[in-house]
Amino acid sequence: YKVRDIKTNYSGPDRGETFLTTYDKWQLLPSVGLSLSYRPFWKVVLHAEAFYSHGFVAHSRLEFEYTDLEVEQPTAEFIGNGTSFTYAFGLGFRLWE
Repeated sequence: YKVRDIKTNYSGPDRGETFLTTYDKWQLLPSVGLSLSYRPFWKVVLHAEAFYSHGFVAHSRLEFEYTDLEVEQPTAEFIGNGTSFTYAFGLGFRLWE
C-alpha cells in the first residue's frame, strides 16, 4: 500500500532524484537489551546499554537515481524493516540511595 512519494531534484553538476514510499503495515518486533551499571566510588555511576530489534516486514523504501560526472549510476535502494542496533554510554550522579 503506497502512502506517499517524495521527489527531490538536486542542483549542481551531479543530478539525482530521491523517491520515498511508505507502507501502512504493523508488526511485533522481537527485541533484546542489556543494561550494565557500575558505581566506582561515592555517588558516581557509569552505565552502558545495548538494544537490538529484528524486523521482518518492510515499512519504507527509499530509492536514489543519480548521475556522477554525467555517467548514470545504478539505482540505490534502501528498505527499512525495523531492524536496528543501538547503544549508549553514560556517566551519572546518584542523588539518593
